[in-house]
Amino acid sequence: MATIKDIADAAGVSVATVSRALTRPELLRGRTLDKINAIVERVGYTPNAMASSLRRKRSDTFLLVVPNLQNPFYAGVIEGVEHIALGQGKRVLIGETRGLPERLDSYCEMLLTKQADGLILIGELESDLLRIEAVRSRVVMACEYSRACTLPRVRIDNRAAAYEVVSYLLALGHRTIATITGPLDNALGRERLEGYVDALSEWGITPDPAMIRNGDYTLQCGVQQMQKLLSLHNRPSAVFCANDEMAIGALQALSNAGIRVPHDCSVIGFDDIRFAPYASPALTTVAQPTAAIGEAAMRLMFKRLEVAGPQDTEIIVPHDMVVRSSSGPEPAI
Repeated sequence: MATIKDIADAAGVSVATVSRALTRPELLRGRTLDKINAIVERVGYTPNAMASSLRRKRSDTFLLVVPNLQNPFYAGVIEGVEHIALGQGKRVLIGETRGLPERLDSYCEMLLTKQADGLILIGELESDLLRIEAVRSRVVMACEYSRACTLPRVRIDNRAAAYEVVSYLLALGHRTIATITGPLDNALGRERLEGYVDALSEWGITPDPAMIRNGDYTLQCGVQQMQKLLSLHNRPSAVFCANDEMAIGALQALSNAGIRVPHDCSVIGFDDIRFAPYASPALTTVAQPTAAIGEAAMRLMFKRLEVAGPQDTEIIVPHDMVVRSSSGPEPAI
């Protein structure tokens, strides 16, 4: 494989001149540049991207890391990040951790070795914050975050959104409202539960522990936890799920049990994933502006790399509640 020195020897110029031809061609005269380009094309030389990035101290590459690429929620965030990055001539590498600490370590290592310039992190747990300490100056959080963390972040107001959903159900006459939560070892899961409790408390209702089921954001969990709620003597007339996948699972469990939605039980999700309008019945949910979150996170990353010193920036983007046919008034006795 030809090296940059081989090209320099063939062209009768210095290695520095070849380097300028490859990285700053506007600095060379036409005849020299044409000669070098002809040799490069003839020998099929490809610059070593890693070595080049080490010399320039930047790679023009950014990492976007999610817990699980199978979750359809992340598609919009990825689209938003790439839209801004590609518009600036940057690349985005997408990875997943699947909850494995060693995977997050490997992505942090890419920052330390200058294979990537920054990391946009989605959906990690508070226990992962220690793992990114060495690279925190080049990390932005999107969607999820830790209350103990001062990293720049982009999110919606999850507590307010959950409060809005449960208040809507209360206004429809529901009083026995269950929730299937997200994982409670991160801020997002806790805040959606807090919004549920806030709304009930405002209406003078003491939350019933039996109506609070811990979830993990999967379809299977939605099915299983809904089945447990149906086994209660005092069944809920409405269920608020902390994401759409669990809500779709809950719809399946209700259908299997012969319970009509929303006539016998209302179901509401969170996120407004692309499948939500096609659920049966169409799912009422909280719409997160995922593309806008991704765009804001990428812009925040550029700002983070440009401005020296500590930054504690939080961008809260607006959410919407989308009412569809899975929710309705409390069933008549």
